[in-house]
Amino acid sequence: RALISLNGALLPLRGAAGKWFAPAARLFATHPLLTRFFAWRSRDPSVVERLVASTGSSLDRRGVDLYRRLVTTPGHTGAAIEMMANWDLGPLGQDLPQLTTPLFLMVAENDGTVRPAEARRVRKMVPSAEIDIIPGLGHLAHEEAPGIVAGLIRGIAERIGLLKETA
Repeated sequence: RALISLNGALLPLRGAAGKWFAPAARLFATHPLLTRFFAWRSRDPSVVERLVASTGSSLDRRGVDLYRRLVTTPGHTGAAIEMMANWDLGPLGQDLPQLTTPLFLMVAENDGTVRPAEARRVRKMVPSAEIDIIPGLGHLAHEEAPGIVAGLIRGIAERIGLLKETA
């Protein structure tokens, strides 16, 4: 009935990231030792703190510790890198102008990974798309403030008739 995206990552990356990201992910995905090295290196809390900060997000100590548990697990890290290595957003970008399903983009104001401008690019292709800007949060908005993100999703679901409005 509707598509909800937590960021505007529906189009291929632009600039330098668009050129190096996919090849780097494919390199990591085909060399398990690189994935293991990344997981091992992430045991250092400062590595994970820098990684989280680079996304524009700010997690509390517990959030960083939980994130560190994920990225220090080679299986999780390998699966995430494998997923990124297989991203092919070109065909989706070509098909977006024909989208008839309502599209809602939730964009974190401080997202350092998928900048808010990407959602505006998507809206140029799908003029009916709605953009909700989440102030003060970064790429990991769903981890920084899960209640805010859940509230936005619930609000969209209520507006399109998937849930009854709450009093």
